[in-house]
Amino acid sequence: RKRGSETADRQQIQQDLYYVSPKENRCVVCGSRQHFLRFHVVPSCYRTHFPAEFKSHGSHDVLLLCVPCHERANAAFHRLRLRLSEEAGCPLHFQNEQERSEAAKAHNAK
Repeated sequence: RKRGSETADRQQIQQDLYYVSPKENRCVVCGSRQHFLRFHVVPSCYRTHFPAEFKSHGSHDVLLLCVPCHERANAAFHRLRLRLSEEAGCPLHFQNEQERSEAAKAHNAK
């Protein structure tokens, strides 16, 4: 048996164990035990552009955060999104569907 397949098998077993292990209902940032929201590490606005094999919504992509930590994470995400938009020269919002369609065509033509 090849070493690469052994490593892949081990990773699959660890992943399976993660999904079946009990999880505590507490904020992963501060440890709070009340008032939770789910935070998607990779937002759907980006996930839609992924290849099909990376589009699944595994629980590794979701963090349980209390409301204050969720608000801070969301604010950080919006700052990052704005910076990425500026670096890529891609506006976050379009005036109409035609503008969005033209931007998508220009992006796909690259």
